[in-house]
Amino acid sequence: NSLSTYAQWEKFLGFKNMAYGAMGENLCIDGLDESSVCVGDIHKIGSLVLQVSQPRKPCFKLSKRWGNENMATHIFETGLTGWDYRVITPGSCKAGDTIKIVKKDEVGMSIFEVNRLFYAPNENLKLLEKFNTLTTITNGWHDDVKRRLNNTYSIEFMKII
Repeated sequence: NSLSTYAQWEKFLGFKNMAYGAMGENLCIDGLDESSVCVGDIHKIGSLVLQVSQPRKPCFKLSKRWGNENMATHIFETGLTGWDYRVITPGSCKAGDTIKIVKKDEVGMSIFEVNRLFYAPNENLKLLEKFNTLTTITNGWHDDVKRRLNNTYSIEFMKII
């Protein structure tokens, strides 16, 4: 996740000073966010070389973790999901390592744009052509977006009991 989203989550939850990793992410990154990171971008952190593979999909577990039944839905609505990486070159990284952008993906579709298309496909049809040219997104996303457009992909979040 982007460090910049922590202020959003703290405000929504009414907390202060949430610990890094509190949203279940492995890396908390300063200086990059869902609008600047594109699917397919390649980043080097420490000796790791990683490729952005997809937006994270919010899950009911975050709602349960934070005791707020609307947390996952709120993440979904804002598009501030964070992103997943695939490992290109194994290695290691540590807090404070600089992130080097090795390569920007040619399509240039940001995580935020993918999230907007997925969340409200009919309102974001202008993004569909760009999305359809993505070759580096994780398998299944193209099918999921088609199912969202056809109203056959149900988005339901478990409520806390």
